[in-house]
Amino acid sequence: LKRFLSHTRTALQSIAVPALVMSAVLVVSWVGVNSSSDRAAARYEHILTYDRTFAPYAYENLAKHYYGEGRLKKAIATLESAVSSSYNIRLHALLSVYYDEDNRLLDAIATLRAVLRKDPHLDSVRHDMVNLLSRAGQYGELMEVARDGTRYHPHDPTYHYVYGWLLIREGRIQEGAGELLEARRLNPPARTAAQIDAILRQLREDGKL
Repeated sequence: LKRFLSHTRTALQSIAVPALVMSAVLVVSWVGVNSSSDRAAARYEHILTYDRTFAPYAYENLAKHYYGEGRLKKAIATLESAVSSSYNIRLHALLSVYYDEDNRLLDAIATLRAVLRKDPHLDSVRHDMVNLLSRAGQYGELMEVARDGTRYHPHDPTYHYVYGWLLIREGRIQEGAGELLEARRLNPPARTAAQIDAILRQLREDGKL
């Protein structure tokens, strides 16, 4: 399962990368006016102090500024300050990425858990939650996340595969096999299909199907 997940992870950076033109304009103008690193950071902080209109983008780019300087913990502290006062998917997603890089796996999980509570339909976040929970060995919560994934995203073979694997792991062979067959029907990647076929073949050879 972990080998499979390593090939199917949806990068959270795709959520965290600024998508709005305004954000790009702000970054270009700030960097252009402030050539030195210290002055650039001061400019971001000035925006946060005196113009809260673009606070989420200022927080995001200030955090990325610190990260680019190799100051991961400062970047994390910046995002922690941002998410403590408001909910923003992009900031939560970026914070989770940085937590993970800082070997704070449980904090990364908690951050994405908060996002899924508010926005359970976010497929990319759910995919990464599956990956993080698998790495942490938190199979109880992983089962819940994968099960809900089959409901919110019934045409995604990933959730059926993971949920089926976990059901089989718990001894719920028939239910698990059913989920694996559904994952197989949904035309998963070749590697996943081969793994599903191997599991089902072993269950048949063991007389469990």
